[in-house]
Amino acid sequence: MKKGIGIVVIFLIVISLVLVSCGSSKTTTTTTTTTSIQPVQVTAVSGPLQPINPGGPTIQITLQNITALGVTSLSAVFTNLGPRDYKFDFPVSDDSPLRPMASTSATQTLINGSFNNDVSYPLTLEGTLQGGLKFNYTVHVKIAALSN
Repeated sequence: MKKGIGIVVIFLIVISLVLVSCGSSKTTTTTTTTTSIQPVQVTAVSGPLQPINPGGPTIQITLQNITALGVTSLSAVFTNLGPRDYKFDFPVSDDSPLRPMASTSATQTLINGSFNNDVSYPLTLEGTLQGGLKFNYTVHVKIAALSN
């Protein structure tokens, strides 16, 4: 029975990804490391946000669920913005999943971090879909400066 449910979940994900690939995308990302499942799309990475923090820039990441399943855990990690990795945890859970085609954002001040708006940075997306299917993949994103 569990094997049948797993096959149905994978089938739904594949159908969702095919349908989404037929539409247009708001943000251009380049995939560098992938798994077979990429259920979340980066729609915006912005910074530095106001007020300016002397300890480091404040960045906001917005992600969209592009599958037919809810996302029950979700995080994004920058690995090349400073002396350490910067992890963004998104407000999703088993009780409050990120619904299909819905978006969520997370904001963090990158203490001792720095970036250049003209450079692409690796952002690793990882999480879990309803039903327990896990995903983990890396995309390259540019951090868009906000206009005044």
